[in-house]
Amino acid sequence: MERITKAHLDRVVTLLNRLVPGEDYSIGYAYGGVKLESHQESWDVSPRLSKGELYQWMQAYRQGIEVAQDHNRKLSA
Repeated sequence: MERITKAHLDRVVTLLNRLVPGEDYSIGYAYGGVKLESHQESWDVSPRLSKGELYQWMQAYRQGIEVAQDHNRKLSA
C-alpha cells in the first residue's frame, strides 16, 4: 500500500469542501496524529488517527456524503 502523505489528505479535504458548499474542512495535526476538523462549526469531525487511517476514514465520509446527495436528488425529482 502507498504511504499516505499530507498531500493525499489535502486532496480529500479539497473534495469534501467542494461536496459541501459553505463547509470549511481542514486537517488538524497534534500529539502525533491527525483529524478532520470543521472550522465552520468548530467541531472535530473525526477522531485523532494515523494519516493512513484518516485517509480511509475521509474516503468513507466522502462516499457517505455522495450517497446522501444522490438520494436527496432522487427524492427531489
